Amino acid sequence: MRLAGKVAIVTGGGSGFGEGIVRKFVTEGARVVLMDRDGAAAARVAAEVGENVRPITGDVSTLASFEAAADLA
Repeated sequence: MRLAGKVAIVTGGGSGFGEGIVRKFVTEGARVVLMDRDGAAAARVAAEVGENVRPITGDVSTLASFEAAADLA
């Protein structure tokens, strides 16, 4: 899978499967907007993974969270 030049929004990226997806997408060349309800977890993963990850605190049940994530993409 090659994702160079692509942007992905990953929800729940602060831990577990979501974190694994963030790491894999970045390895494959994508830029990632990492959304998680736990802002500290999102920031931790972003700091570990590097400059191609932009963390955002958000909840998938709200339209405002998706709009904010799209603005970062």
